[in-house]
Amino acid sequence: MRRRSRRQVQEEAGVIAKDLLLRGLVEPRHVLTQLGDCAGELRCATRLARLQRDRGHHREARELLASLYDRFTEGFGTADLQTAKRLLDELDDVALPRRRRIARICTGR
Repeated sequence: MRRRSRRQVQEEAGVIAKDLLLRGLVEPRHVLTQLGDCAGELRCATRLARLQRDRGHHREARELLASLYDRFTEGFGTADLQTAKRLLDELDDVALPRRRRIARICTGR
């Protein structure tokens, strides 16, 4: 039996904690949706998107957040929407280089 280092144990604990947090945020988001609390739902989705981003799931994070952000027609000066927009921009920056590589392959450039 191999002994794990303190760092390995901490990393594994971090992964488990993020999984629990992810599960803990999904249900409240659905409740907020049913209550019609758009701002609360956006805050919850922003947290979920950050967790997804941290796990390397950039596309899923972007889809989740963009679906909510696109529903708003006003209030873009609020902190919640500005935070969501910054995260969406960050997620776009991560996805864009991959799209360019695919376009180059498809066009032969």
